[in-house]
Amino acid sequence: MENRGSVAQLLEPVREAAKRGELRDAHSMLQDVEALYPLDEDVWSLKAAIANSDAEAASYLARVVELNPRNERALRDLAMMRLGASSRMHTAVNAAHPAEYKCPLCHHAHTCQFDSCGSCGAITDTRRVLEMVNNAGADAEIIRAAIAHRERKPSAESLAGAAAGALNLRELPAAYDLARRAVELDPNHAGAMLLARRLEDPWWIVAVSPAPAVRLALLRSLEPFAGFVRVAAGREEAIAAIGELRPRAVVIDAKTGGGGLALCQPVRSLLGVDVPLVLLGAGVMEKLRARSAGAVSHVAVPFDASSLIAALKPVVGLE
Repeated sequence: MENRGSVAQLLEPVREAAKRGELRDAHSMLQDVEALYPLDEDVWSLKAAIANSDAEAASYLARVVELNPRNERALRDLAMMRLGASSRMHTAVNAAHPAEYKCPLCHHAHTCQFDSCGSCGAITDTRRVLEMVNNAGADAEIIRAAIAHRERKPSAESLAGAAAGALNLRELPAAYDLARRAVELDPNHAGAMLLARRLEDPWWIVAVSPAPAVRLALLRSLEPFAGFVRVAAGREEAIAAIGELRPRAVVIDAKTGGGGLALCQPVRSLLGVDVPLVLLGAGVMEKLRARSAGAVSHVAVPFDASSLIAALKPVVGLE
């Protein structure tokens, strides 16, 4: 169960920023709270309240109703919006006005927080932690200089940004130390809280697929997990990652070069017979052979997040 006091406390500065008309700041803060409490109906209600359009607000209200079918206010507002009579409790925002976002590391200006920085290459959105630790485009020299600069004048915001930078460099102990220090300075900093919580006792899943789209889908599907995921494009990269990280589970795309099943034996040689293997996208005969090779589960392709998480939860000890 969510700590209602903590959620309300984190949402209050979002509401205050929205009341002052500081909608870009409100959206940014709310993204961090959502990353901490993705299943909280109050978070989604506030997303609807400060949405940029009625269509966007309606999608958020639908999520509120999905989370709590008895939320009468959301049901009423959603019904009115679908009739074309918007009842949102906020001043309409001009959706054509692009929000400018500055990289918290090097201060390069973006028009969207979801992009990696065009200067240092860092991903800093705390809802994309798995993409941070798999970011091949990060400029280590620029990011290390930015981290050092932020540590000289520490604040919760600067240290949280530095922690995100360390994650882009796969330096998890440094990222944890920076996030923990940020929380000590501001216990209500949602982004720092999210990173510190996730980094306190990190564990890994290794996922291998030759398809970039599948690797990205794996990262985004597994983002809600408590652990970390390293993706690999092929057999050698996967074996190196498995040897380095000693993961709790390995996800193998059946289309991996040499055949996904061919990875089962070397994985078991590295990690022992008890490591759970999950196979993606096998046919009937491949599924039978996968079982013989030691795979504990199979997920059809195309997969959705819920089916992948359902397959992995019991094998990594989350159920």
